[in-house]
Amino acid sequence: MNLLEQEALKFANSFDYDKCGLIVSPGKFEGEPKYTPYFWDMVLHGGSDDTIGPIERWTYDIFEITEQDQENFPDLNDVKIVSITSDEYGFVYSDLDPNFEDILE
Repeated sequence: MNLLEQEALKFANSFDYDKCGLIVSPGKFEGEPKYTPYFWDMVLHGGSDDTIGPIERWTYDIFEITEQDQENFPDLNDVKIVSITSDEYGFVYSDLDPNFEDILE
């Protein structure tokens, strides 16, 4: 794990989570899973694999899931891609294996 990934994981671990693994700390990640702030931190440091958009008002940062990601976040074991986006209010959202072909047509 490189330094960027270590710092992003440290950031993700700084939140409070419910028993389902969703963030209960108030703020831009509330209700999101643990990997959302991890990948958001990676976005802020230029760590995404690709960017799609803008599509309408949304821009999506794309991450291809690695074995290291799956070790850090077992919820991603059957996932190939995570997209991260934020809205005009600063709230951050993740989506698993998004289908951008429908959006891009």
